[in-house]
Amino acid sequence: MSLLTISMAALARGCALEMQLLNRGLRGPGFFACGGHDMPAGSEVLVDAYAASRRLHNLRPNTSIRKKPSTNPLRWWFTAVEERPWPGETEDPEAANAIRKFDAQLAGVAAVLAGAATIALNLRCQNFSGGSGMLRGLRYARQSSADGELGIPAHVDFGDFTLCHSEQQGLEVWERETSEWHALPPGQLYFLAAAGLERKSKGEVHAVQHRVSQSQDTERLSFCRLHGVPAALRK
Repeated sequence: MSLLTISMAALARGCALEMQLLNRGLRGPGFFACGGHDMPAGSEVLVDAYAASRRLHNLRPNTSIRKKPSTNPLRWWFTAVEERPWPGETEDPEAANAIRKFDAQLAGVAAVLAGAATIALNLRCQNFSGGSGMLRGLRYARQSSADGELGIPAHVDFGDFTLCHSEQQGLEVWERETSEWHALPPGQLYFLAAAGLERKSKGEVHAVQHRVSQSQDTERLSFCRLHGVPAALRK
């Protein structure tokens, strides 16, 4: 699979070539890598965010952490939205601040993508650039056997699109053209079209089915920022 990479800096400048690539990515696979942003691999914002996420997940007790399912494989997550108390604000303010900085960077990327996608898809009154974002910091347990356990089964996200990042492999997307699952390399930021964008584009964009496979070697931390989530679902 040839993975499309689109420069956020070029999109922000209104580059015609990058807009063509965005149009191809949206109407084609519905997913692509986001390049040209302020969070390259090893950046201070990324390093601090993952260190903060690990600390928050290890806090006991921590009522902001949720767990699902109750048997192996396990995944835990915290949710960060501006309308609610920020995870770790009381227990670990430094960690909470690191997560806020990371979320602000993702919000900037989301704003560029939403504005450009509105133009590329000719959405007019259905502009979704003002939609609210919801950040989730996830932790997946180490795989308990060699049976190819899934941290989360195949699904599409609610909202308009999701920005995903992980330091470890595991994120897999369903490519409609080849009818195959493909693993996305870790350490990059990915755009995945969600159900809201499929609806608003009247099917010109397809929501991306994706799943997470488990690792036998280590637990997996990741971040997902769901963009354009209705207020009732920002929980």
